[in-house]
Amino acid sequence: MAMLCSFKARQVQEKLRYSKAIAGIYPFDTEGRVERPCSNSLFLPQRPYMPQGTLREAICYPNIEPKRGELELAMEQCRLSKYIPSLNESNDWQAILSPGELQRVAFIRILLMQPDVIRRNHIGTGRADGRIAV
Repeated sequence: MAMLCSFKARQVQEKLRYSKAIAGIYPFDTEGRVERPCSNSLFLPQRPYMPQGTLREAICYPNIEPKRGELELAMEQCRLSKYIPSLNESNDWQAILSPGELQRVAFIRILLMQPDVIRRNHIGTGRADGRIAV
């Protein structure tokens, strides 16, 4: 059974704070309580985060540990096989990969983790009433 959670906010920054708090990645002290339906979940921001380091470390962020050959297979399935020879190269992958390639990295993370829940952070403002949509 899939769960859909929706909330409204007056400003984009407010909605971002809510999304990060629900995902458990809000960096500041907060009050209140958030319950998550399961521990095997993955948070996908609109633009995937790629930390500095090797491409392997960046794709497997924060704690994905693929079995031998799984990462390469997922890269092939997501059409990023041209980067397989660069897996152990350190670089600024956030700047090197195109926006479309960064989105494919998010799909590689999904394939490797196989989470029960995927939390997506997408902020839309295209509503006639000016409210921020989920």
